[in-house]
Amino acid sequence: MEVLITISLLLTIFFVFKAKNYSNRLPPGSMGLPVIGQTPDFLKALKADKVEVWFHERIAKYGPIWKVGLFGNPTIVLHGPSANKFIYSCGQNMLTNTQPPSTSRIFDVQPMIKNLTFNIICSFLIGIERGSKREKLLPLFQDMNGGKLAIPINLPFTQFNRGITARKKLVPIFMDLIREKREALEDQKHQSNRSKDLMTSLISIRDDNGSTMMTDEDIIDNIVAVMVGGYDTTSVLVSFLIRLLATNKSIYSNIVQGQWNGSMKW
Repeated sequence: MEVLITISLLLTIFFVFKAKNYSNRLPPGSMGLPVIGQTPDFLKALKADKVEVWFHERIAKYGPIWKVGLFGNPTIVLHGPSANKFIYSCGQNMLTNTQPPSTSRIFDVQPMIKNLTFNIICSFLIGIERGSKREKLLPLFQDMNGGKLAIPINLPFTQFNRGITARKKLVPIFMDLIREKREALEDQKHQSNRSKDLMTSLISIRDDNGSTMMTDEDIIDNIVAVMVGGYDTTSVLVSFLIRLLATNKSIYSNIVQGQWNGSMKW
């Protein structure tokens, strides 16, 4: 019995000191009540549409970095451009996505939407329809796109290095496409039904003397910039739109009704 009491006492002392040392490394702020933290205050502000005021009150009190207890979880709030830069550039080794399963399930549709977005991008920007070329482009583009916000350390097996390597592998593929489209333009010179994708349009740009205004490298740079700019933003927007339709039956019904009775003009 005495042994159990001694062990319990030692464990209590150990965890008290551990919690104390841990709390010394935390930013200022208040965790609120046990377990629930400041969740009631946050929900009250959310209901009154004053969440921004709720956050700015604590930013004014504690600074741009502060702690709070929300929904049973200890939370660190980072505010400002420097905080955003840190979050988006620190990589997965330092921060981990801990969204609850309920939230994650809502966005399960996003990978499918990203593939759909890439298919549309390929059709409108470089004129590639379904097939082996598109399937070869997708993983290379995803690696390149994933490297744009990675820590800029160009070492083997880093995400940044994978992005650079993928970009280099995309160049000869695009070069072949540009060559094929130049040949197709020569064949279609006297035809009115020319391809209207962006790559063809950039190839077709001429100056007053009839000379090509953009080099192949310039065309590739512009294509890559538009692809990267439209990939994540479009897929995220469509994912949120699908979520909106799934959670608001009245909006979904109105859209379906408008589609079937012909009142919607696309």
